[in-house]
Amino acid sequence: MEYNVIVNVFSFVLLVAALALHRWKGKGSRSGVAVTSTVSNADFVSFRNVFVIGHVGCLFAESLQAPFLYVLFNSYGYLESQIAVLYMSGLLVNIVFTMVTARLVQRVERRLLCCLCISLSCVACLLKLSQAYEVLLVSRALDGVVASLLLVPFHEWYLHEHLIRHDFPTEWIAVAFREVAVAHGFLAIVDDTQEAKGYFADMLVRVSGLVVSPFLMSVVFHIASGTWIFQKWPPNRLDISKRSYFCGEALGAIRVLVVRPKVLLLCTIQALFESTLCLFIFLWTPLLLPSRPLILDGPNFGVIFACFMASALLGTLLHHRLRCMIQESTLLWLSVSLSFIGMTAAVIISYPTATSVLRFYVLVVTFCLYEFGVGMYFPTMQYLQKHLLPAENRSALLVLVRVPLNALAVCGLLFLHSQEYFGNWMLMCFCMISLIIILMLSLLLNSLLGDAPTDSAHVFSHLSSEPDD
Repeated sequence: MEYNVIVNVFSFVLLVAALALHRWKGKGSRSGVAVTSTVSNADFVSFRNVFVIGHVGCLFAESLQAPFLYVLFNSYGYLESQIAVLYMSGLLVNIVFTMVTARLVQRVERRLLCCLCISLSCVACLLKLSQAYEVLLVSRALDGVVASLLLVPFHEWYLHEHLIRHDFPTEWIAVAFREVAVAHGFLAIVDDTQEAKGYFADMLVRVSGLVVSPFLMSVVFHIASGTWIFQKWPPNRLDISKRSYFCGEALGAIRVLVVRPKVLLLCTIQALFESTLCLFIFLWTPLLLPSRPLILDGPNFGVIFACFMASALLGTLLHHRLRCMIQESTLLWLSVSLSFIGMTAAVIISYPTATSVLRFYVLVVTFCLYEFGVGMYFPTMQYLQKHLLPAENRSALLVLVRVPLNALAVCGLLFLHSQEYFGNWMLMCFCMISLIIILMLSLLLNSLLGDAPTDSAHVFSHLSSEPDD
């Protein structure tokens, strides 16, 4: 039981730190004015809550599945190489459907796409009841489609309602999306709320004895969110006069990459960094599984995942406090540095030798440091994208960057992974080397930007320019 006490205390400390940082009223926050003004606007608060409840509900349902995806496939008796193929199938489908989604969101009603995302996710979860490999491949393919639909239609629906139907100030958009990020972060930590200790997904598995139970509960939350969205969200779609062809947008985006080195640099950083995150999502479970015989009741994957989410949330909240004092490009290389330190320490600790409980604990801490950097990275990257990417090409650029991002992750799994534990360590080394390159590129970007102005008032000027991350 020592393991449960230590990891639960660690996750609790991270959660308390995140809560304290969230409640702390920092001085000079660039968003302070917006937050104050929107709180007093009852119409906006009501509209924002309708959006947050629906969107966060879907994100919460997805987060229920994350700690046990690898564990589920492992419990079905599949080899690591077979599980890697399942992960790759989701990434490959996501490459294709990310581009399809960019076209659909311009031509199909947004609320319908949100409901389609929810429906496909429910089907994918139910298919995981089957142990047949072919059925699991279909399930992972659907997961890839869901991943492409999980953000873009929801964001586009909100932007349309915010700017066109309600005509709220553009500065308030960031407030709403920040509420989604923070609410999802806290729910991802406590999504496994336990009776007194532990977390909900683990409780489901331990009480039911079924590793698939979190996926079934995910269906319940998805249905609840879908019902809320269908009843509370009015339908909207892009005006026909504003529609464009993706091929033309893609060519324009490529021209921007050629003539604007800062844009190319930023997109390269995103592709490399987020490909390491895709690999980490696959790697963390098999790297911790060898410690199962040494730990009473085995590793509590839900609690470990909660530690990761608490670390990421802590990084996100710290970003919001530091951005008023430090330039965003500086925060970018700072976040990459933290992730690099965490990954490098994990590479050293995880070198294939005899495992131990102490080594397990240290590995969890290094992963949390990596996730802390990830938490700082995403709001920083989103801000820089809005500042550096041309509004008319932004959507196409963000779609195109997903191709090398997922392709790098697929290549890593395909060429570096093997059944042996050493193969996982090679993937960790690949992530570490990628982070070294990213760190150098982020330092170069920081030097190029210098003291460039970082006023965010203009970044929401175009409805179609909101990023899909």
